[in-house]
Amino acid sequence: MQLRKLRYLNLLVVIIAMMVISPFTARSPALRMVNNIVLTLVLLSVVYTVKKQKAAFLLGLVLGIPWVLLSWLHLIDSVTFPPGTLSLMSMIFDGYIIYILLRHIIRSKRITADILYGAVSVYILLGIFFASLYLFFDAITPAELFVFAGAGNTGVPVDGPGMFYFSFVTLTTLGYGDIQPVADISKMFAILEAMTGVLYSAALIGRLIGLYVAQDGKGADKDPGRDQ
Repeated sequence: MQLRKLRYLNLLVVIIAMMVISPFTARSPALRMVNNIVLTLVLLSVVYTVKKQKAAFLLGLVLGIPWVLLSWLHLIDSVTFPPGTLSLMSMIFDGYIIYILLRHIIRSKRITADILYGAVSVYILLGIFFASLYLFFDAITPAELFVFAGAGNTGVPVDGPGMFYFSFVTLTTLGYGDIQPVADISKMFAILEAMTGVLYSAALIGRLIGLYVAQDGKGADKDPGRDQ
């Protein structure tokens, strides 16, 4: 399969790379710079997936470029932004990309391996979207939204990485219980995220995998000697 036909695999790899690098970015400016480069690659990868749709391409640039620029400017200590600005931009851009990918995936007449990669990318982006949403409301809300509930940590506020972790624990419905939402708004969005994770993985990804296996089986029936 040609590289251009693996556009969603490319996007998935970049998103995973961003997630792996993120925990180490606070340790040095160099690593933070690497993270911003990865963020830029995410933008370029996403723009590549919609490049044949002019309107979607332009809107992706309009929403994505400010997000990347703010991430770069955030490296400069003297540059300050209103609380939640970066989280809001990330949330808007992630939401748009999720919409674009889902629209293309649902409209696809044939399910390919790359379509499955795209569906997995959307699943991960949902976790990032809700993490940005939590960070945004945490920045504009005086009350604490989450606290650590482990032994010796009761009542300790949750930082950004903790909200990112909570988002994916909730999306996958693992329910470790070490971080708990304490405000009504965070509880509501946690419920919505858990429902989204269950319904998305069961309804959409499950259906796509079923269709992919069925198509592959039909192809094998038409060409019995394909694997010989």
